[in-house]
Amino acid sequence: MPRSSLRCGFPILLTAFVLAAGAARARAQADEKPSRLNSEILSVDNSVSLSYVGSSVYYIEPDNGQVGSGYYDSEKGNIKGGRGAFSYMGSHGEFVQAQYTGQEGQLNYDGFLIGGPPYVPINGTSRSTIQELEVKAGAGFAVARSWVFTPYVTAGRRYWVRELGLGTSGDYNESYSFGYLGFGNLIQYSPRRRLVLSLDVSAAKMMDANINVPSAGLNHTVLGPGPVIRAGVEADYRLWRWLHGFVGLDYTYFNFWQSATQASGYLEPVSRTELYSASAGLRVSFKNLLP
Repeated sequence: MPRSSLRCGFPILLTAFVLAAGAARARAQADEKPSRLNSEILSVDNSVSLSYVGSSVYYIEPDNGQVGSGYYDSEKGNIKGGRGAFSYMGSHGEFVQAQYTGQEGQLNYDGFLIGGPPYVPINGTSRSTIQELEVKAGAGFAVARSWVFTPYVTAGRRYWVRELGLGTSGDYNESYSFGYLGFGNLIQYSPRRRLVLSLDVSAAKMMDANINVPSAGLNHTVLGPGPVIRAGVEADYRLWRWLHGFVGLDYTYFNFWQSATQASGYLEPVSRTELYSASAGLRVSFKNLLP
């Protein structure tokens, strides 16, 4: 499937999940005795966790046919780091989750010298450093003995530094920052004892998106806010009473729209970024930590 089709399908998929969750909630509330939340899922959702996260990054600034290559700048490569998370779900389904992710790595850079035509190609290495804090708040409810749906509101902030011309005299930084606010749905299923499978999808709108490149006259320059779309799956297995191991796969997409031309004559063009991530870690359930 083409990536453009995949991106278009995520908002549709998210809407379908949210509508299904709403219908299921209505049915549950109509029951005289709603199902209790699954104990294995509660064990996962009342926990602290630490995980390794590795991501493949694809960044592009489309050229709209001006350069002829399809892009002004392009970066591809892998970054790695870690994630720490806290999650709480009460007996009535009240849900809060907070997580911090930090990653860094070197990418392959393909671009062109500013000032063309003619456009002189540049190939080299860049360094990408990403930090993100995300918070979710929602309400979980049982739709069956082994299923819990949790619609939520999500908010967060991402900091991203691209160090271009790495190892050369022309080394410089481009720093991006943006907040976001949106909604999503966490769907969890426990097919057997100890095992919980999760699907998490969300869509958000950027806020306060900006770029800082003082050498180019871009001083916290406002960028056009685009969407932030995510989808992820996870498998969690309870190894012991309060200790879990888990693995996950995630997809993230976001884009910036073009900035206004600055007094220096420079602007930041449209760009889009995709990350394909894999994670593995340990989770401690404080719900089962005490007898």
